[in-house]
Amino acid sequence: MTKNRLSLLDMLKKLEQLSADLFSSLPPGWSEEEAVEFTLLYLELLERDKETIHLYEMLPVAKEYHFSEAHERGLSGSNRAGKSSAAAMEDGMAATGQHPAKGRYPTEGFQGALVGLSQAHLSLLYRHLFEKGLFKIFFHPTQYEWKVVVEDDPEHQKFKHLWEPSQPVIPRRFLATGDPESSVSWENKKEKIPNSVMLINDSILRFYSGLAVAMPQGHRFHRVRIDEELIDAYNWLTELRARLIDFDGYLDWSATPQRATEEFRLMEIRAKDPDNDKKPPSQQTAFFKMLSRDNKYISKSGRDAFEDKLVDNPEELKVRVHGEFPYDTMLVYPDFKENINVIEPYQLLWEDTRYIVIDPGSEEAGVLFVAVCAPATEALSAKIGDKEADVRGKEGAILVYDELLLRNTNAQILAQEVKFKLNSHTPGFLQDMTIDERAGRQTGIGQRGMQKTVGAVFWDELIKMSVLPADDRGFRYGTSDKDMGVNKVKMYHCHDLKDGLPKLFIFSTCKRLIYEFKAWRKKRTRQGNPSGYDEKNCTLLDCLRYACTRDLEWVTAPSRPPQAGTATNLKANMRAWQTGSVFFRK
Repeated sequence: MTKNRLSLLDMLKKLEQLSADLFSSLPPGWSEEEAVEFTLLYLELLERDKETIHLYEMLPVAKEYHFSEAHERGLSGSNRAGKSSAAAMEDGMAATGQHPAKGRYPTEGFQGALVGLSQAHLSLLYRHLFEKGLFKIFFHPTQYEWKVVVEDDPEHQKFKHLWEPSQPVIPRRFLATGDPESSVSWENKKEKIPNSVMLINDSILRFYSGLAVAMPQGHRFHRVRIDEELIDAYNWLTELRARLIDFDGYLDWSATPQRATEEFRLMEIRAKDPDNDKKPPSQQTAFFKMLSRDNKYISKSGRDAFEDKLVDNPEELKVRVHGEFPYDTMLVYPDFKENINVIEPYQLLWEDTRYIVIDPGSEEAGVLFVAVCAPATEALSAKIGDKEADVRGKEGAILVYDELLLRNTNAQILAQEVKFKLNSHTPGFLQDMTIDERAGRQTGIGQRGMQKTVGAVFWDELIKMSVLPADDRGFRYGTSDKDMGVNKVKMYHCHDLKDGLPKLFIFSTCKRLIYEFKAWRKKRTRQGNPSGYDEKNCTLLDCLRYACTRDLEWVTAPSRPPQAGTATNLKANMRAWQTGSVFFRK
């Protein structure tokens, strides 16, 4: 027996807490000391039954967070949503080798870092992990098991007199010496601000203030967690990512987005990138939002009272209750509304005027397929849905019905992909094609070494693929004046105060364009002020700028080509129809 056990035995004997009955019917061969040892082990198992890691019940979003394989994860949301509890549980499960996603963290020798807003904030992080009270629990007197308190549950209310604070997330038995006095290296012991904590399984948790000048250089971590928004977030992220390289580790960031920290918002934007899921987990970013209304463990009346106090402060309500970011001054199009501009796809008509807009590039090229829809006839109005009626009823409205984003491409591949996209939609006629003015006028080398503009090279390849516009004089050019283009797009996508409708509609299948609306940002000066535009996440938005600055119009469609088998002398048109051309010259 250990020294601790022997001292307990002496104490039990002195206090006569073990009655004579304990020793009156010992199993054959058992000594009194062995009986006490068994009793103590059994009592310890009972005590472990109430440990927080064992009782923790994951809320649905928290479960997604804990089991996400992405190596960078953001955990955002409203106040009292449970995100601090979820993040603390991830810390505890990782450090004690009890994470349910087996193999994610080592069971021994785990190295973790926790970065708080300030030194005072580190005290809060320490208390979440090593002191009681992350939530409330009680021992159910008839079901004979520990329960996590659900405050609005009538059954739990009956036993309110039994409620008690939950045990520490990391129990004392996991401390290296079993005692905080010697297991914790303190920055300020009186204020409970730790430097590091060593556990019995050789795991170490290190604590850092986000206001510190010295960052954790030289250390290697399996996991780091930032709690709340840091003032110098960019430099902290850069340094912490470097500390994770050796162990291919994980970075988590939990916060209520009160400061609109750019780096925290970028984490959400990366998570929404349509290409994010195609990357390996080590390069993926996940972002989770927890809301207080989904937290069944807190009182509804208390939650409603808190929300009621913020009714007159919509910005605070937006952040603290709905878990949304404050107004984003760095976003180029902060007023883009997905619920207004994005609609479900419908079939285009022959009478709808179609346009192609291209932003060429060898590393990344974009194409938008745009239509200005014909006004609805009386007969058509009876058949179409409300959203299609909105598009057809808004004079001059632009509809983006498809998109292409190609990487490491050339004019020939782009032309083939454009033809494939056109053939996937109902037949229609193409009015004209637009290309970026600056790139389109650049000179390159065409076939047989002849000098040709980039626009001419792309035009020739599209014509070879029977992409034949009504205006066959060549590309129209999109303006290179970025400020003018941005303002023009804003005029199209912002809703009209008269009818509440925008002049820009986007099919929901155009996921990349929708993503770019949420992701394209302004550059920042060293002081953090907006300055110019970022070069990333704007290829399809460049195409949209070219389209909006041209003020595209609806054009009366030519006669539709005859169906196969009918008498006609338009053999050329028939050949074009059969090969899938989108416009049929007279």
